[in-house]
Amino acid sequence: MKSVAAVLTASFLLVGCANSEPDWDLAVKPLFVFQTLKAAQGWQQGTPALATCTPSRSGHQHICQLRDNQVAGAKTEATEALFDDEGLRALHVAWPLQDYAAVAGELTAAYGTPCSQATTNVRGPQYSTLSNVVTIWCFREGAMTLEKYAGNRDTVRLTYSSERASLVPSENRLQIL
Repeated sequence: MKSVAAVLTASFLLVGCANSEPDWDLAVKPLFVFQTLKAAQGWQQGTPALATCTPSRSGHQHICQLRDNQVAGAKTEATEALFDDEGLRALHVAWPLQDYAAVAGELTAAYGTPCSQATTNVRGPQYSTLSNVVTIWCFREGAMTLEKYAGNRDTVRLTYSSERASLVPSENRLQIL
């Protein structure tokens, strides 16, 4: 696992969708589907894709690990899905940096043209500059973000967040270490 924890909030994820295509009708945006997980589906229906699920103290949320550690043709380092009473709320998947091109290609083939993509400079090892690519796909009920340099700069991270995720208290948001 990585030594740097990162917490991604829905507000960051949804900014790309809100600003990139303001005239795009929500009715024509696709429903989010990842492997056999669907946005409006509960954790019980997602069990073929889930290895283990742990209920929250309230029993209204479940944090689950994905069964398949091969996603987009590459071995994952970490996977988590968060479900609430209304279905899939958030999904986090992490890969080693060397798998970025394969993962980005598979996601674009599966989900089509992203609704937003930005490149920023981030500090790399020995004061080098790295070009961080952040790609966002928009869906009816949320957004999926692929970040090239996440965490300690050697991890690729995919995060899906439903619009409901912005209502979650920060202490209940998923973290990938």
